[in-house]
Amino acid sequence: MGITRSIGCCFIVAAFLTLSFSAYASPRIVDENTAVELALRNDVGAAIQSLELAAKERKAGTKNNIFLPSFTGSAIGRESVSQAGDGLTAIPAAIVRLNSALTLSAATLQGGKTAELDAAASRFQSKATIEKVEKETRKGFFKLLLLREQTKVAESSVEIALGSLDRTVEEYRNGLTSQRTRRQSEIAYETEKLTLSRRRAEYDAARSAFSVRIGLRDEDWVAGGDLEVLPIDLKTVSFGSDTLLTRSDVSLAFASAALQESKVEEARRSWLIPTLAMSAQIDVTKTGNADLTPSGLFTLTFSSPNISAFLPFSSDSVSLEASRGTLQKLRLQADDTARAASLEVESILRTLSVSFSAITSLSASVELAREVVLLTREAYDVGAASYQDLRTAEKDADSARVALLAERYTYLAALIDLEYATGKPLRSQKEPS
Repeated sequence: MGITRSIGCCFIVAAFLTLSFSAYASPRIVDENTAVELALRNDVGAAIQSLELAAKERKAGTKNNIFLPSFTGSAIGRESVSQAGDGLTAIPAAIVRLNSALTLSAATLQGGKTAELDAAASRFQSKATIEKVEKETRKGFFKLLLLREQTKVAESSVEIALGSLDRTVEEYRNGLTSQRTRRQSEIAYETEKLTLSRRRAEYDAARSAFSVRIGLRDEDWVAGGDLEVLPIDLKTVSFGSDTLLTRSDVSLAFASAALQESKVEEARRSWLIPTLAMSAQIDVTKTGNADLTPSGLFTLTFSSPNISAFLPFSSDSVSLEASRGTLQKLRLQADDTARAASLEVESILRTLSVSFSAITSLSASVELAREVVLLTREAYDVGAASYQDLRTAEKDADSARVALLAERYTYLAALIDLEYATGKPLRSQKEPS
């Protein structure tokens, strides 16, 4: 009994320690790639596309089953009555029957190709869905980092404003500054607090939405990473037409057109080419005391299509023309998708060029703004600059930092768009010399 109690106590202590450790465990650090993995695992659309793709690939993989004939078997028992002398005689009989049938048509053969093209289109659709989740997750991750860094800037601004307020209040008490300057300092402090509250609310909202995307609770993870930008020499990267044709959206557009073309051919063959049907039947009969009697039957049938389908106003003819119209529309859409892909790449390249120039300029502006703050503070300390001058210099520095962070995000987001637009992992390249 004592041993049982000891074991029970050990289990209780172990469970308590486990819960305690879980409660105080450090949050998980989630980087960009981890966020993508979690988002794909948590995305319903990607899961549905995966299931649909698996079903269509199974169908395409069994396309040759049309050559597999059907086999059925049956057993028949019967009894016949015949006149024999003064009475009736019952003669029992048993029949074992085997049937096999196979129907082939040109439309059915084309249906196998249609199944393959349907699976191919589904693969591109699945790829497009996955890439969309990946791209949105990567951009959302860096957006979260942007908001976090902007919140830090706002927190720093509040600390600076509070320091200025404390100093101004002390100077006012000592008669070294005016009440107007003190009030200006108080207003500046409250303004920075309000800005910080807005930044925090925006960051918290974005973080909660991102937590739902990756399937984690807010308190279970922290974002790891930064907004540092490595310059990419885009002149060394080629973006030919072959590259654009490998895009999932372009591939899907052309695959959809090919699928529709196969469906049109399948319908055309169904009412132009006869259907071949073969069947075989084998019977083994046992009647009374007689020996087993085998018999067989083989049938070969050619069935013509519906003759009225050749009439231009028949429903089959009208349906076929509608399918051809759909095919023409899909071909036009595929060509337009390819042109749009080319224009998208050109637009992203222009955005990257402008953004990188802006980053270079803003980086210099941040350094200059910091220098101006130091010089203005020194002038303020000796009475050569007003509090408003110092406040303006500090606000300019904060604005420059926030603008630089926003431009870094713009550059990173455009790089991500370009990666998915061309299928090239550009950010893995080293900094050009």
